[in-house]
Amino acid sequence: MPGKVRRAFLCSVWLILFALGNGFTPVRGEDGRYFPETGHRVTGDFYDEYMAASDPEAIYGYPITDAFQNPSTGLIVQYFQRAHFELHPENPPQLRITITLLGTLFYTPGKALNIPKGFSACLYFAETDHQICYAFRDFFEANGGVVQFGYPISEIEIQDGRMVQYFQRACFEWHPELPSGRRVKLADLGMRYFVLRKEDSIRLLPNRESYTNQVILKLQAHAFPMYSVVAPYAGQRIYVVVQDQNLLPVASAQVELMVRYPSGKEISMIMPLSDQYGITSLPVLVNDQTQGIVEISVSAKYEQFEAGTRTSFRIWW
Repeated sequence: MPGKVRRAFLCSVWLILFALGNGFTPVRGEDGRYFPETGHRVTGDFYDEYMAASDPEAIYGYPITDAFQNPSTGLIVQYFQRAHFELHPENPPQLRITITLLGTLFYTPGKALNIPKGFSACLYFAETDHQICYAFRDFFEANGGVVQFGYPISEIEIQDGRMVQYFQRACFEWHPELPSGRRVKLADLGMRYFVLRKEDSIRLLPNRESYTNQVILKLQAHAFPMYSVVAPYAGQRIYVVVQDQNLLPVASAQVELMVRYPSGKEISMIMPLSDQYGITSLPVLVNDQTQGIVEISVSAKYEQFEAGTRTSFRIWW
């Protein structure tokens, strides 16, 4: 019986991983750039528009989908962490890509800072009767100004405990915890728009190119026991799945367990290397009769990357 359960369990895990390899938008040609951070490619006019920004990754973020046809409008669109591009092929070349006014869409008034109009550190815009000040002004002017972000549609405000300012196409955030020169960040309005429009979440999954050209930038580990409750001195098996930043399996990862029993006893165990599906497992004899929670700390390593996670089960009579 345990053998059947084990096979069924592994089959379920494999089916989950297999699902990650299906439903992707096909890669359209070799032009543009592939982003291993999210497993998507930017090509054609979208790529040209993306690269025209002074700092594309800071302003637009990474692509979170491939380009696809919006079924309701018929337009080719692509989502980025902080933006949404639309292709209008009937327009002149310089106007084929429009960037959705996500700042206007998502702005709700907050508590504005009391900065006098015409203050020397500010830049005033009569078009919207708002001004940009301090580091927000510096970032705005250094990265394309009105052409890139549109006009300010709010003053600097406090929202959710953070200073922010909305523009027609973006939302600036102030992060004092970051190093100097990197404290202005753009909010992830592109992802918010993806959720708002109830797009098919399958489009967020990495495309097939991620499998053939896997570039590991981050490691993730997930662990779980075969049984949630076991008797003292019974058999147990611990499973660990190791994946990259796109949830693709990482083979040949080294995994170590630290098992802490309710009695306080600790045992360190080395698991077999992860297989082609990123899975490894190890039988564990529950060598303790004390009732309570067995805590398991997991450490996974692959090349210079590391990841940790935890799981547990209960010893019960």
